[in-house]
Amino acid sequence: MISLLKRRHLPPINPSLHLHLKTLSTNTIKHLPKPQELSNPNPFLPLLHSCPNLFSLKQIHALLAVHGLIQNLPLNTKLVSSYCAFESLESARKVFDEIPDPDLYSWKVMLRWYVVSDRYVEAIGFYGRRMRQCLLVEDNVVFSLVLKACVKSLDIDEGKKVHGHVVKVGNPDCFVLNCLVDMYAKCGDIECARRVFDRMRGRNVVSWTSIICGYVRNGRAEEGLVLFNEMRRESVEPSEHTLASLLTACATLDALHQGKWIHGYGIKVGVNMNSFVGTALLDMYVKCGDVTDARDVFDELYDVDIISWTAMIVGYTQTGRPLEALRIFGDKNFAGIIPNSITVASVLSASAQIRNLNFGRSIHVLGIKLGVENSPVVVNSLVDMYAKCRALSDANRIFKGSQNKDVITWNSLITGCAQNDLGYEALSLFNQMRLLGCSPDAVTLVSALSASASLGALQVGSSFHGYALKCAFLFNIYVNTALLNLYNKCGIWYLLVKCSTK
Repeated sequence: MISLLKRRHLPPINPSLHLHLKTLSTNTIKHLPKPQELSNPNPFLPLLHSCPNLFSLKQIHALLAVHGLIQNLPLNTKLVSSYCAFESLESARKVFDEIPDPDLYSWKVMLRWYVVSDRYVEAIGFYGRRMRQCLLVEDNVVFSLVLKACVKSLDIDEGKKVHGHVVKVGNPDCFVLNCLVDMYAKCGDIECARRVFDRMRGRNVVSWTSIICGYVRNGRAEEGLVLFNEMRRESVEPSEHTLASLLTACATLDALHQGKWIHGYGIKVGVNMNSFVGTALLDMYVKCGDVTDARDVFDELYDVDIISWTAMIVGYTQTGRPLEALRIFGDKNFAGIIPNSITVASVLSASAQIRNLNFGRSIHVLGIKLGVENSPVVVNSLVDMYAKCRALSDANRIFKGSQNKDVITWNSLITGCAQNDLGYEALSLFNQMRLLGCSPDAVTLVSALSASASLGALQVGSSFHGYALKCAFLFNIYVNTALLNLYNKCGIWYLLVKCSTK
């Protein structure tokens, strides 16, 4: 008897269902041939297919076991699939493990459900422990499923084993090779991805998109654009995913002219300008500083979602147009969109730019209601907003309550103190920051130099000059300007002239 029948905690059978099963038993099972004589298709397969819930499935499973019909392979495979469909993969695996000699289809059903259920580690383990030894002929469906699991779990070691198995069995189709390119690229090994790509025959748009996305994702955007030129030479038309990756590359490289050309090329070849491409296009224009074109794209979007809406707000905030950012945030047309942590942080930044403390407090309350007030990006924006609005007690309270202070958190409060003529507090925070192991950046140094200049603390400021030399911050124009301001206010003219000359 199977292990499921040994469970004593199964719920009692519903009387009406019991009557139905009893009728099934007397009118159908009694007149069936012996189990070994059952032919395909099995008469119980439709019954399992129409099973309404997990409880009913377990009852039918028990009834089949009682009548000795559980050893039929198609029936067992359908049981595995039915249990998985009701999200009971543990029961499905128990049924599978009790199949005496599962065929390839049974293996594929169990593997597919592991992948569909996002249980990628178990899918890899299922394939690696036993299935690999059973797979003696090429099966591209199996390879593609396991490679997808490797991608999702970023398991490049297992991915390489699957690649070896693909080579050993031979004859992989284009879909499997595309999966290999995608797996290597997403796991960070772009060189292996390129080698697989270069050996492919009959490369299609998916192949080209996978390798271009891989280069862009791994910080090699320029090479991704070069590959696009090769793709065009081979007369392969781009898809919306290709276009989105190319626009991301342009955003990374701050290549506005190239981005506009790709925009026009996409329109020319008839690429579907859906919300996916539209958001990438919007992001490219925003990151390249062209907010006017970004707004034109935004206004043409058929379906504005949280990503595109937030991108437009971020664009206005980062280009010094806080009123437009607040206007689009408060637009009733987007009232159904729930802000995320990035949206809240951007609106707080806009509030800080216009020094509107009351509006900033209202956004703080909104962040609490949305449950994003402890997000690092929101915490940093809150400290910055309160500091710039001269509510330093609130800024300090948020700062002290932060569990994970990064350099931006420290900079927000140090800059706020320096801007509010609290030089001693700014320098004290700078020392605390270094004692706690957080390395200052150029922004920190500018604020510390400004605090030193306001206090006339030449000796302290000179030590910051030395730190700037040590950390190669003198190439930063803002650090140099802060040094000039320090020496000017302290009347050290020879150093002022020396810094000016350099």
